[in-house]
Amino acid sequence: MLIGVIVLILLIFNFLSTIFKSDVKRFSQDRIYVDFNAYKKPPSTSTTQNTTYFSPVFYQQIELRKKTINAGRMEFAANMYSDYMSSALASITQPPPETPTHNDLFDKYIQLANKNIEQLAYAKALFAQKNFPMALEELNTLISTLDRNDFQHRLQVYDCIAECHFQQKNKDGYVENKVNYVRTMRQIKDLVRRAYSNAPEEKSQEWVSSEEATQMLLRVRIMANEKLQGPERDMVIRRAEYDLEVARRLSS
Repeated sequence: MLIGVIVLILLIFNFLSTIFKSDVKRFSQDRIYVDFNAYKKPPSTSTTQNTTYFSPVFYQQIELRKKTINAGRMEFAANMYSDYMSSALASITQPPPETPTHNDLFDKYIQLANKNIEQLAYAKALFAQKNFPMALEELNTLISTLDRNDFQHRLQVYDCIAECHFQQKNKDGYVENKVNYVRTMRQIKDLVRRAYSNAPEEKSQEWVSSEEATQMLLRVRIMANEKLQGPERDMVIRRAEYDLEVARRLSS
């Protein structure tokens, strides 16, 4: 009797061991036996793969991109306002492909515009080198020697002088020369219109209105405060503020 009981216990133990050690799911009519070892996640090899696949140079490039990506965004945002103003401003009207009516002033304007002025090129080179005081000195000397009918070169000089003052944060100097720039552009436009009297009149404006400049300033402030920091933000906002004053001066 005792031996029979012991044999029965061993059989039951062997049966249970077989079930729990099996790698195969066993089913009965009312139970499911699952080997949870089959659901274990394989050991992660990502660390080994990353270590063997990516070199230190790769991570250096990643860090470099992280440092330079914001600079690219700043440059884009800083140029966005200038691009807007360029598209808003009317370009100088180009003569239609026809012979203009005889006009001595227009002929002189064309003759003077075709002249090459080395001093202007030199001043622009100084500006490109960020030597704004020297560039401003050259430009002020040049504007005093230009023919009063040399509207094309006066236009360029006034624009360069205004930008020199802007870089030096001189609001009055910027506004005054930008106003002269727009007025000179109007003179050229009127001169061309009188020379080509049969050409259709363009309704484009030389500068944005005070209302448009005000709206642009509000948009620029929001954009700059969200996207830019430090000198880049201040520069973009400052230009919008200066250009608003130019619009007010021109409308007065």
